[in-house]
Amino acid sequence: MRIDEHREGEHLALTLYKEQQPVGACRLRVAPGRVELEELSIDEGWRGKGYGSYLLKQALHATGGFSTASLHAAPPPETEAAAAAGVKAVKVTYEQLPAVIDVEEALDNATVIHDEDDWTPGGDKSGDPSRNLVAHGERVHGDLDAAFAASDVVIERTYR
Repeated sequence: MRIDEHREGEHLALTLYKEQQPVGACRLRVAPGRVELEELSIDEGWRGKGYGSYLLKQALHATGGFSTASLHAAPPPETEAAAAAGVKAVKVTYEQLPAVIDVEEALDNATVIHDEDDWTPGGDKSGDPSRNLVAHGERVHGDLDAAFAASDVVIERTYR
């Protein structure tokens, strides 16, 4: 994913791209001590997959983050009916999963970290989200066993 920022006067526009395709946009008015969210939209085919939350977080970070020193505001709805419709439109669903904080424990764990339908591997195409594996690679050069046998000192360590 990539976010492009464009500033014009007191406005900041963010465009969210998935690979080369724009999937969402956000427009903010930035004034001293205040940031107003004027628009946040995600293309219909990309909704419900976390892109709106991601774009909103990036907008908050770009304008001062979550600190108490900054004030972020969205314009109020124009009518009471619009406010009620907005409240009804908000749907929060989540599944609390056990925390997986160890890299080795995460591999082939029952808790899948990225289970999105549109997950795509990096450039090397070696990742497997069902295994919590972003990428895998192996480089072989020379005869490792012969090099160890010929060495005066061999130091073996695991780095995490």
